[in-house]
Amino acid sequence: DGNTFYLKNTGSAALALKMSIGSTPTNTSSVDLSKVFVQITRTDTTATQTFSLDSLTTSSAAGGLALTDNLLSSSTGTAYKLSVSMAADAFTGSNASIGAIDFVFSGAAVIN
Repeated sequence: DGNTFYLKNTGSAALALKMSIGSTPTNTSSVDLSKVFVQITRTDTTATQTFSLDSLTTSSAAGGLALTDNLLSSSTGTAYKLSVSMAADAFTGSNASIGAIDFVFSGAAVIN
């Protein structure tokens, strides 16, 4: 189902949102980050997108990957759900861990 969080736009313009990971996660288990997936769902529109940890990390320098729905101006808070999964062949061995994952959201004003 995912963990719920909220994004709030206190400005007067709608925002086109982007998501990235601010710095490379700790990965002492050599997990293939292209096979670890972050699913984000906007709860009011049910728009769902899936990104790999690798793509979110490498897109950081360019500002991130675009989310489907704009965040409306003066919103009281829009709910999202986030969940993470990985492919069965993302690592070898009996266990693995990835840490220090900092999700970054940014927005640019939408000009009509």
